[in-house]
Amino acid sequence: MTRSHFRIVTVGAALLIIALGVVFLGPASFGPSTTGAAGFTVDSTTDASDASPGNGVCATAGGACTLRAAIQEANALPGADLISVPAGTYNLSAGQLTISSDLTLNGAGAAVTAVDGAGLSAVFAISGTVEMSGLTIRNGFASDDYYAAGIHNGGTLTLNNTTVSGNTSTGDYGTGGIKNPSGRTLTLNNSTVSGNTATGEYSTGGIETFQSATVTLNNSTVSGNSAPNNYSTGGIQSFQSATVTLNNSTISGNSGGSTGGIETYQFAALHLNNSTVSGNIGSGTGGISSFQFAVVTFKNTIVANNNGNDCSGTITSLGHNLDSDSTCGFSAAGDISSASPLLDVLANNGGPTLTHALLAGSPAIDAGSGDCPPPATDQRGAARPFDGDGDATATC
Repeated sequence: MTRSHFRIVTVGAALLIIALGVVFLGPASFGPSTTGAAGFTVDSTTDASDASPGNGVCATAGGACTLRAAIQEANALPGADLISVPAGTYNLSAGQLTISSDLTLNGAGAAVTAVDGAGLSAVFAISGTVEMSGLTIRNGFASDDYYAAGIHNGGTLTLNNTTVSGNTSTGDYGTGGIKNPSGRTLTLNNSTVSGNTATGEYSTGGIETFQSATVTLNNSTVSGNSAPNNYSTGGIQSFQSATVTLNNSTISGNSGGSTGGIETYQFAALHLNNSTVSGNIGSGTGGISSFQFAVVTFKNTIVANNNGNDCSGTITSLGHNLDSDSTCGFSAAGDISSASPLLDVLANNGGPTLTHALLAGSPAIDAGSGDCPPPATDQRGAARPFDGDGDATATC
């Protein structure tokens, strides 16, 4: 028979043969399609390699479909592939997981599905177009300079409902959480980057991006990341014409040897919309620092209660912002300066990520711009506009 007469689909020991309208079923799962794209479901939390990458069968020598084996199969096959990862902890013992193909990687939820570097290696290195959902990526370790312990993105990466947490880099210019270099694209939706550490000089705890790369955070939180050494940034660092945009996002409780929250310089661009930057600690600037021809814009954003100035450098206000110490220079329509926003602690206030609620009497309640929505919801997913002060007028 020719290829048009049958397909064989295998995963591990699974076998499905379709021939001349007759279907013979073994223990079925996923495998290569006629286009070369494949789907695999991981069935083991052990860390073992695929027995024969590229044959369309996700199977170790022992017949299990591990996460490593599924990725190796996907890398070897043409087309965009799908890997489903059930609940469980996937401890890495054979080094980082390298993804070099276009891939969708779906966990069962960040609270129940974890890929764990076990403190032995970085967790993911990526060079394809990759989408990850419902995962926690944790306990990665990288000692190399210029590398990331959690995710080193050499492609186009989207994280949905995913947490990158507890990863550690010790190299100079290293990154604890995610490094997004040289023209690459990183998007976080409803995701968290928290508790990552970078101890080398010129390093970044949470996210680093540079060389005309792009980072976008939507409804996401970067919190509790640390980079204590000289010239280092706790939360997000961007430079060399990179562009970072935060929409409905929170930067909280990060600490850096230079800047606590966000540092941007060397012609980089930073845009904050409907976001909060609070409780960050820096030996130079606590909140946001801008220098060497960086372009920074704020709209409907709170920058407050940072240890060290809320802002340093040149900031452009697009209106309806609040800072607690006047260092951001806010003077556009609707801006509030030298005022406490009365923020509650970072907590679960509903939605997929932690946020700072506004306490009763906060001057930020109903102080948003009149052209909102958009966005139609806040970081929690609650509808906007909303009558926060009870005056019968709904305002963002």
